[in-house]
Order: sequence, then structure tokens, then C-alpha cells
Amino acid sequence: LTALDEEANDGTLYYPLNKFDWRDRDGINWMTPVKNQFAGTCWLFSSIGMVEAAVNIYFNQKIDYNLSEQDVVSCGNFYYEVFNGGSPFQALNYIRYYGVVDEACFPWQQNYYPISCDEKGTTPEDVIHIDYRYDSIPPSLWKEKIHKSPCLLGFKNEDISHAVILTGYKQIAIGDTIFNDQLDDDLILDANNIPYNKTAWIFKNSWGSSWGDGGYGYFIVDEYSSLELWQVTHVSSQVYTSGDNVAVDNDGD
Repeated sequence: LTALDEEANDGTLYYPLNKFDWRDRDGINWMTPVKNQFAGTCWLFSSIGMVEAAVNIYFNQKIDYNLSEQDVVSCGNFYYEVFNGGSPFQALNYIRYYGVVDEACFPWQQNYYPISCDEKGTTPEDVIHIDYRYDSIPPSLWKEKIHKSPCLLGFKNEDISHAVILTGYKQIAIGDTIFNDQLDDDLILDANNIPYNKTAWIFKNSWGSSWGDGGYGYFIVDEYSSLELWQVTHVSSQVYTSGDNVAVDNDGD
């Protein structure tokens, strides 16, 4: 994957101490708009959202495809998983082997009954295929991965099993709002409760743009816990090629 990392004079990569955010990299928001999932489809919407961002980053331009969740559900035969939860492996493997079309070709239909794959259009704007990597690693290794592209993060505890898109990090500060591990409550940090020298991980949720900070949230995790991460490593398109990469530097760094 084309990485927009920074290099030191000796060519080695380094990572900014305080902040990195794919919503503001080289003056560009590389993320696509926040969506609102249906039932137990976090595994699906986070997979699609990660792939949409990877298309932008891989071709180094704001393509901003709105890719079709319905394609994955209907043509991958994952309707049971819509209501009972699925795995990013299912969505990402479908996209890897069969490709995913754009939303206009197969619009999302929030129904309680299966939608046939036969309803998919025959003239997609594009068909995106990917390769991806899966790791179970502690947060101490996350920065290296995030600097290549956003990652799908899966986590589970006794109260919630959820998937989101990890898009960056920041040094926490007074006034920040941090979500708990159920994502149903938040804590505004002040001088009395701020955990100093901690990293807040920035994530894109799929509960609509009215949730959190425009659909995004911030959380702190145990530095010794290993959580599941998926990351796109290659993108292929029927419209764009690697020669279509466009160099941009809107913030003049």
C-alpha cells in the first residue's frame, strides 16, 4: 500500500509524538463520510469504510468511493450475519476474491428479509479488489500500522463486541472526551481526571455522524492488551492504476 509516512534524513520512518490523523494528512481528509450501520453489521460497515479509505490512500487522491455493503451481504450470502454479527474476515475475503461494486450499482437496503444478488446492477462505476493483513498485536505496535493506512479494529468484552476503524492517535489533553469500553458513555477530561502521558486512539464508528465527534471517538486501551487489527495491503481497480497516483501537499510540509 502506498504509505504517506514521514522520513528522517537517513530515510528511516519516524512517528510524530503527539498526533496523527488520517482526517488531516497533508491537508486532506482521506476518510470517507461516516455511515450508520443496521443491526449487527459493524463488521461489514467497518470493513467497507476501511477499504474506501484505502482506495484514496493507495491512489493518493480523493476518489471517495461509496462502496456497496449490500454487495457483500447479498452476493456473499451473509444475511444471517446482518442480525447475529459477522467477522471482518467474511467481508474482506469476499472483497479480495470477488470485488465490491459502488453503492449506486447495488444500494443498501435496510430490510428484514434477504435481498437477492440478482438485484445487483450490471454496470458498476468500478469494482475494487484488495489484499489485506490480519494481526493480533498490542497498542505499542499500532502507530507503525496506522501510518500506512487506517486499520479495522475489533474488540470484545463482557458487554460489547464491536468493530471500528482506527484512524489515528493523539496525546490526550484537558477538555478531550474519552469513551468507555462499551462506547455508551463518555468522560470529559479535566485537571482532576486526566491520565497524563497516555495516548488517545482515534476511531471512526458506524453509528451515524451525530454520534461522538462527528461520528468519531477517542479511547484509551491497556498498553499490554492485544487486539485484532485488519489492514488493506493492496488495492486493485478497474478504473485506476498505480500510475494514476497524484502527489499532493496541501499543508506545505
